[in-house]
Amino acid sequence: MAATANRFNGPRPRGSWDAGLTVSLQIRYHRPAPLETPLRILARVTGTADRKISVSGSITSRATHETNLVTADGAFLGPDPHRARALFSGMQPS
Repeated sequence: MAATANRFNGPRPRGSWDAGLTVSLQIRYHRPAPLETPLRILARVTGTADRKISVSGSITSRATHETNLVTADGAFLGPDPHRARALFSGMQPS
């Protein structure tokens, strides 16, 4: 669940192909996630400041999406645009 929260809250919170860095990630487990159950994953940007992006998210089951299984808050740092082009020159936006 932690990897899922980091993936959906982190590197692409702006919908871009930029590789981001996780600065902090706080995960709260509220209930066990049932096996073989489709999940609903939501994430939203709650703030931006220069290259720092703050994100909140939740994981629920599709059937009972009002009951959180996991909630998370994270801070992520987008790369410097000039360094990103040098580091990821072979990547194309999706």
